[in-house]
Amino acid sequence: MKTRYRNHSLCFTLSVIFALSLLAVSSAAAMHQMDQRSVAVGPDGITYIITQRMDMMGGGMDDRGMELTLYAIAQDDRILWSYRLEEGEPTAPVVGADSTVYFTHSPMHSAREGDNGSEPGKSKLYAVRGGSLKWSFEFERGLPSVPALGPGGTIYITTNCSMMQGNHDSDDMDMCEQNEKVALFALEDRQASAGLLWSRELDAMMLSEPAVQVKSATEWTISVSGLSPDNDGMGGGMMMGVPVLFRFRPDGSFQTIRLGRGGHM
Repeated sequence: MKTRYRNHSLCFTLSVIFALSLLAVSSAAAMHQMDQRSVAVGPDGITYIITQRMDMMGGGMDDRGMELTLYAIAQDDRILWSYRLEEGEPTAPVVGADSTVYFTHSPMHSAREGDNGSEPGKSKLYAVRGGSLKWSFEFERGLPSVPALGPGGTIYITTNCSMMQGNHDSDDMDMCEQNEKVALFALEDRQASAGLLWSRELDAMMLSEPAVQVKSATEWTISVSGLSPDNDGMGGGMMMGVPVLFRFRPDGSFQTIRLGRGGHM
């Protein structure tokens, strides 16, 4: 009996050690995934980095604390300043000619959905300079992309749907919530605030980040790719989409180029 008891105790102890080892490995892997860094270098050589670190010792995913901080690092490795961000999901930063750092920030999924009866959170564009907030711009809906900078303080951002809705078991699947459209926003940094120049809702299921091609101080184009809703002919109602390119002018006018399969227009 004593030998059998000792064997059972040994097996239980080894099982606990094995389980704890797996937990430690999985926690380390999760920490590596959550400790992401986004880096940009300004015109003066200063490096800007947004660090994300999650407290893996918390409860559920929505209960764990997330530390988000924007750092400015000099070329001699000194920390010039830091700016603490709200919990959420930031994009990579981009840096303007005057060393203003721009990035978009979306609340965590539970905050976007307004769990526990709270008001749903909204995504924002932030402008930070010298460790202080210049301004923020709030998006009514959607998940914003990494900003793209144009001449004269212009800022371009695409927004995609915050979630898919519909019955996953049926052929009727909408990529967006009701009344939610993907869009391109054109804003202007007016130092004390952001000015909305224009926005364009687009007939697409999802959009890329904008790309700006500058030809002169008064002439440039903003290109955005996406998928236009279209049945792919495979049957079953599956909506795969047709690739499209939207090419914008500074005044918000644009042309749509549909890209067929096999390299055909």
